[in-house]
Amino acid sequence: MKTLRKILILTIVSLVFACQKGEQGEVGPVGAQGSKGATGDKGEVGITNSKGMLVTSWYAVNADAWGALSATSFGAILGLSALTADIANKGNVYFYMQPFGESFVYPLPYSQTNGTKFFGYFVNTNNKQLVQFTYSINPALGGTKLTTGYKFRMVIIPAGARRAAEVDMLNYESVKKYLDLTD
Repeated sequence: MKTLRKILILTIVSLVFACQKGEQGEVGPVGAQGSKGATGDKGEVGITNSKGMLVTSWYAVNADAWGALSATSFGAILGLSALTADIANKGNVYFYMQPFGESFVYPLPYSQTNGTKFFGYFVNTNNKQLVQFTYSINPALGGTKLTTGYKFRMVIIPAGARRAAEVDMLNYESVKKYLDLTD
């Protein structure tokens, strides 16, 4: 029994010390190209940082993408991880919209002068960083559902960021000039 135990220990020790890493082998030939994978999820709206402020790229919402919230209210949701509860509570968030095909940019909230449409937004930072853009129509004044798309942009100013006093955040041209935006 002692001899068997000695042989077993000697075998194990020999195996442990006999194993060594050899020299690196040559690189093998390149394999065939694999098939194309599935398209990934849509990425988050781009963010740029200018003068301590976060500026999103324009986010397009086609006319048919607005979901009905009621008979006269419609909404489109945008996820934005840069919009934290701290920014929403202590900083400032400005929203702008531009109808497709127009050059003028409107600050939100916005009401058409004839009262037929009202555009606004809601921010949810509880468990998801979501912005819901909304619009309401007033059928009594001739308001109808949108027939064109709109683009939206956000300028987020964290509590610690500074902005020049002369910048009128409700005037998009002033914001564009201050932040050197080229659209």
